[in-house]
Amino acid sequence: MTKNLNDFFDHLEAHNFQNETDQQIVKKLLEAEENWPVSIDTVSQFLELLEKEIGGVINERSLEELLKKYNQNLTKYAWNAESIPYVLDIFKLTEEATLNEICSRLFNKKDN
Repeated sequence: MTKNLNDFFDHLEAHNFQNETDQQIVKKLLEAEENWPVSIDTVSQFLELLEKEIGGVINERSLEELLKKYNQNLTKYAWNAESIPYVLDIFKLTEEATLNEICSRLFNKKDN
């Protein structure tokens, strides 16, 4: 999965997602990426960064734990702490258990 984040933005602007929920998920993903402290070019890159920070699978619980870590040192992790709530919001919009599952589903819709 190497989808360029600009492609997601273009699809979002063109209202190419079939339902409002998917549009909201993509908006949240883009907002999270925009608030991350380093530049990110692809969704895969963002997922890899999060997996490295978490040390495993990106799910709601692991993100909540990561946010707690960031909130303990906002001087160092302010941008990261700003980004994670957007990703957490995604889990309120879907039944899927991991961020990888969510992104894979969105990519499959756009690639077909």
